[in-house]
Amino acid sequence: MHFQFSGKPEPLVFLTPQVFFDCLMERFLAPSIGVRRRRLPNQVATITRKESPPLGTFYNYTWHISNILHAKAIFDTPLMVLNVTRSFVQNPDGTYDDFDPTPDETTLYPRKEGEAIIRPMELKTYLKIGKTSAEQTTPSLLSIDWTPNVLPISKIGELKITFEFGHTHSFS
Repeated sequence: MHFQFSGKPEPLVFLTPQVFFDCLMERFLAPSIGVRRRRLPNQVATITRKESPPLGTFYNYTWHISNILHAKAIFDTPLMVLNVTRSFVQNPDGTYDDFDPTPDETTLYPRKEGEAIIRPMELKTYLKIGKTSAEQTTPSLLSIDWTPNVLPISKIGELKITFEFGHTHSFS
């Protein structure tokens, strides 16, 4: 997610072992979500590949995530959390750099009584999952597609993650 790019990136496609996908599916059942039964896919399709390897007919399973808390429960780990927002500042040449707003700037730079803190205009990108605005009628979805046994002997499948992100300006 970068402020400089469109909010509809190409899907992330990975060749992963079946064991990895099984672990990911266990995260669908995380206690923080409150789900105790196996979640069925929202869509099942048959795909026939004739142009590019691997050739053949495969089943494709799709799950739609429409809640940001559910997405965090699936992708957060003790070592790394899912960042749902990123902050940027615009440079004079039109490029963007990451911006880490420090929570307590008063200790970094002493100032006089009544003097306002000067901050750059913060530009944010955020992961669009669910209804992100009042006028939105259909929720934005994070889609997880799984095509098992793309390489059947090694039990490797294709994992595809599709998402969107939006942009906001912070004028504080």
